[in-house]
Amino acid sequence: MTQTPKFDGGSDADRKRLLEVHREYLAANGVMDTSALRKHWRNDIIGFNLNGHTYVGLEEWTKLWDYYRTQIV
Repeated sequence: MTQTPKFDGGSDADRKRLLEVHREYLAANGVMDTSALRKHWRNDIIGFNLNGHTYVGLEEWTKLWDYYRTQIV
């Protein structure tokens, strides 16, 4: 992160934990670690990528990473 986030509410411990969880998610997503992503996703979450595609739930998102892992890594 290049800027310090601004929070409105929650305790210092809550805000610290939120940043930790967000960093864990970014790290897992950055290396296509679908096992680690399972800790951060629920099946009712809708995800978007920078190309405008929509993914509903973890299974669709991990299916995408399973494909790209064979193309990139």
